[in-house]
Amino acid sequence: MSSSTNRLLALAACTSDKTGDVTYSACATWCKPEAKQYHCQYCKCDFCDFCQHRGVLPAAPNRAPAIICPVAIFSSVLRLTACGNELLRSDNRHPVLLAGVNFFLEWMLHSHPDYSVVVHPDVSVSDDIRLLRRHVPSANLVRFVGVLWKDALPERASVDGLECSNGDASTGFLDKKCLESMDSFVAAATNAGLWVIITARAKYAAGWGYPTQPDAFHDAVIREQFLQMWHFLSQRYRSYDRIAGYEIMSEPRTKIVPQKVVMELMQAGCDVVHRNDINALCVVGPAPYYKAWNFDEGILLNRPNVLYTMDFFVPESYVMSDSSKSNVTFPGDFVCNDVYDTWW
Repeated sequence: MSSSTNRLLALAACTSDKTGDVTYSACATWCKPEAKQYHCQYCKCDFCDFCQHRGVLPAAPNRAPAIICPVAIFSSVLRLTACGNELLRSDNRHPVLLAGVNFFLEWMLHSHPDYSVVVHPDVSVSDDIRLLRRHVPSANLVRFVGVLWKDALPERASVDGLECSNGDASTGFLDKKCLESMDSFVAAATNAGLWVIITARAKYAAGWGYPTQPDAFHDAVIREQFLQMWHFLSQRYRSYDRIAGYEIMSEPRTKIVPQKVVMELMQAGCDVVHRNDINALCVVGPAPYYKAWNFDEGILLNRPNVLYTMDFFVPESYVMSDSSKSNVTFPGDFVCNDVYDTWW
């Protein structure tokens, strides 16, 4: 197990006319004091000690107010740090653009022919990773929807699918087979150089079916077990490289709980995971279903190292020029909520 601490560093937002430069003051490994006349014109070198007085240089970049960014120190595991609108590697502060695919635990265990991650973890998981590398060579991320917690009911198993929650606090209220399968996939993906976001899909805990089914917003026991589950998982995976983050509650289903209350639960989840893995991203988004038009300042958390997410799907009625809509002309400009119709 590794230990890590965190401090805050003010990095000035930075602009330059150099191709491929970054938008914040940094100090890249290639920046050299003997070449400061040239290197200090780059934002990539601006934070180096020998560039602190670059304002006197010609064509010095303009600076915006400081951005407060968490910097991982004393950590032996690779993580990402949120800095403004960029993600930086914890080892060299280089920006990373994440692009990849979803991967579902249920698919691993039920839908993949001859797949048995518990019996043959190395072969099966490695095959999947190789296929991903072959068919999507540019991918550097897997969003692993592996925490299926309060996501299915026994009487609806044929519809809801796999359920991983149980009543055993010693395993984080998670089924052991699910944990073993998660371990195998996370290890294989990160060892192959992929970043992994560990995601909880918790349909019923997230408000689907309330009040017939209890949820984490109204039931104190479910809420506490949900947070203990995240404590268990963040402690379990904090020693793994390339854990990009922990996605607290994918697409919260509730349509009746105020956004403030939803984000309070997200905040509590971030508190838990950052207590164990302070350098990892905490991934959150608005209810219901990460809808883009609910993405506003009300969902922002007062903490560093948060990755905010929203869903964006192709608005079919707009793309297909659906003439059944009244007062609509194509092409045209529309409010997102008007053109993107969904039953959920």
